[in-house]
Amino acid sequence: MQLLPLLWIFFFFFSDYSEEEKILREFDMNMKYGPCLGITRLQRWERAEKLGLNPPMEIKSLLESGKVQSESLWWKLSKQIGTNFFVQTKIC
Repeated sequence: MQLLPLLWIFFFFFSDYSEEEKILREFDMNMKYGPCLGITRLQRWERAEKLGLNPPMEIKSLLESGKVQSESLWWKLSKQIGTNFFVQTKIC
Protein backbone atom coordinates (compact mmCIF):
# COMPACT_ATOMS: atom_id res chain seq x y z
CA MET A 1 0.00 0.00 0.00
CA GLN A 2 1.32 3.39 -0.90
CA LEU A 3 1.57 5.98 1.83
CA LEU A 4 0.88 8.99 -0.43
CA PRO A 5 -2.89 8.35 -0.84
CA LEU A 6 -3.30 7.98 2.92
CA LEU A 7 -1.47 11.25 3.52
CA TRP A 8 -3.74 12.98 1.00
CA ILE A 9 -6.85 11.71 2.74
CA PHE A 10 -5.60 13.02 6.08
CA PHE A 11 -4.35 16.30 4.58
CA PHE A 12 -7.55 16.93 2.62
CA PHE A 13 -10.19 15.96 5.14
CA PHE A 14 -8.66 16.51 8.56
CA SER A 15 -6.70 19.71 8.13
CA ASP A 16 -8.08 22.86 9.68
CA TYR A 17 -9.25 24.86 6.65
CA SER A 18 -12.18 27.18 6.10
CA GLU A 19 -15.27 25.85 4.35
CA GLU A 20 -14.35 27.98 1.32
CA GLU A 21 -10.90 26.43 1.10
CA LYS A 22 -12.38 22.93 1.41
CA ILE A 23 -14.72 23.70 -1.51
CA LEU A 24 -11.78 24.96 -3.57
CA ARG A 25 -9.72 21.89 -2.70
CA GLU A 26 -12.54 19.71 -4.03
CA PHE A 27 -12.33 21.73 -7.25
CA ASP A 28 -8.55 21.19 -7.28
CA MET A 29 -9.01 17.43 -6.91
CA ASN A 30 -11.66 17.15 -9.64
CA MET A 31 -9.88 16.20 -12.86
CA LYS A 32 -13.09 16.86 -14.82
CA TYR A 33 -11.90 20.46 -15.23
CA GLY A 34 -8.49 19.57 -16.64
CA PRO A 35 -4.92 19.82 -15.40
CA CYS A 36 -4.00 22.47 -12.89
CA LEU A 37 -0.22 22.73 -12.88
CA GLY A 38 1.25 26.13 -13.56
CA ILE A 39 -2.04 28.06 -13.52
CA THR A 40 -4.16 29.67 -10.85
CA ARG A 41 -7.53 28.34 -9.80
CA LEU A 42 -9.28 31.16 -11.66
CA GLN A 43 -7.31 30.45 -14.84
CA ARG A 44 -8.31 26.80 -14.57
CA TRP A 45 -11.95 27.76 -14.00
CA GLU A 46 -11.90 30.08 -17.03
CA ARG A 47 -10.26 27.43 -19.22
CA ALA A 48 -12.88 24.87 -18.15
CA GLU A 49 -15.63 27.39 -18.97
CA LYS A 50 -14.20 28.03 -22.45
CA LEU A 51 -14.04 24.28 -23.07
CA GLY A 52 -17.70 23.86 -22.10
CA LEU A 53 -16.95 21.83 -18.97
CA ASN A 54 -19.39 23.86 -16.85
CA PRO A 55 -17.32 24.54 -13.74
CA PRO A 56 -19.39 25.60 -10.71
CA MET A 57 -20.18 29.33 -10.53
CA GLU A 58 -19.65 29.11 -6.77
CA ILE A 59 -15.94 28.52 -7.43
CA LYS A 60 -15.64 31.61 -9.61
CA SER A 61 -17.46 33.72 -7.02
CA LEU A 62 -15.14 32.53 -4.27
CA LEU A 63 -12.06 33.23 -6.36
CA GLU A 64 -13.21 36.70 -7.40
CA SER A 65 -13.99 37.61 -3.78
CA GLY A 66 -10.28 37.90 -3.03
CA LYS A 67 -10.78 36.16 0.33
CA VAL A 68 -9.29 32.81 -0.72
CA GLN A 69 -5.99 31.58 -2.10
CA SER A 70 -5.73 31.77 -5.87
CA GLU A 71 -3.17 28.96 -6.19
CA SER A 72 -4.39 25.39 -6.29
CA LEU A 73 -3.35 22.67 -3.92
CA TRP A 74 -1.36 21.08 -6.76
CA TRP A 75 0.34 24.37 -7.68
CA LYS A 76 1.71 24.70 -4.17
CA LEU A 77 2.95 21.13 -4.06
CA SER A 78 4.45 21.36 -7.55
CA LYS A 79 6.59 24.25 -6.33
CA GLN A 80 7.70 22.32 -3.24
CA ILE A 81 8.30 18.92 -4.83
CA GLY A 82 8.82 19.87 -8.46
CA THR A 83 6.56 19.55 -11.48
CA ASN A 84 8.37 16.45 -12.75
CA PHE A 85 7.08 14.46 -9.77
CA PHE A 86 3.48 15.11 -10.80
CA VAL A 87 4.09 14.43 -14.48
CA GLN A 88 5.91 11.16 -13.78
CA THR A 89 3.29 9.91 -11.33
CA LYS A 90 0.38 11.19 -13.45
CA ILE A 91 -1.27 12.87 -10.46
CA CYS A 92 -2.23 16.01 -12.32
